[in-house]
Amino acid sequence: DYWAGCLKCTEHEKRIAALEARLEASERAREAAAQAAADEKAGRLCWEQTAGELQNQLGEMAFELEEKTRANADLKASMAELEEEMAGVMADRDEWREAAETAKADCVTLQERLSHKMEEMALLVEQLVMAQEDVRRLGNELEAVSYTHLRAHETPEHLVCRLLLEKKKKKQENNETIMMCENKKVYKE
Repeated sequence: DYWAGCLKCTEHEKRIAALEARLEASERAREAAAQAAADEKAGRLCWEQTAGELQNQLGEMAFELEEKTRANADLKASMAELEEEMAGVMADRDEWREAAETAKADCVTLQERLSHKMEEMALLVEQLVMAQEDVRRLGNELEAVSYTHLRAHETPEHLVCRLLLEKKKKKQENNETIMMCENKKVYKE
C-alpha cells in the first residue's frame, strides 16, 4: 500500500508538472500571439484604415483574449483539484510511513524478546542436562537397603503412619476373608 501510494503521488506530480507546462505554454502562446498580432497590425496600419476596421480588429483580439483567459482559468482549476488530491495522497503516504515504522519497531522488539527467551531456554537446557547428569551419578552411587535398615531409621510419625496403614490393610483382608466365607456358604446351600 505504501508503494502504491508513492506511485500515485508520482503520477499526480507528473500530471501537475504537465498542467503547469501547458499553462506556461498557453501564456507564452497568448503573449506571442498578442505581440505578433500587434506587430502585424502595427505594420499594416496605415493612414487609410478607418476607425471601424480598427474597432473590428480590436474586438477580435478581445474575443481571443477572453478565450485564452477561460482556458487559463480551466487549467488553474484542474491544477487546484490535482493539488488537493496530491495533498490527500501525501497525508496517506505519511500515515503509511508511520505505520510501517511502528511495525518495524514492533518487529525489532519481538526479535529482541525472542533472542532473550532463546538465551533463557539455552540456560534451562544446560541446567537440565546438568541435573540429569547429577541424577545419573547419584543413581549409580545409591545402593539398595533392607526393610530392617529402613525401619531402624523410622521416626515416630512414620511409625504411626505405618501402623495405621497395616491396620487398614488387615481390616481389608479380614473383610475379604469374611466375604469369601459367606460366598462359600451360599454355594453350599
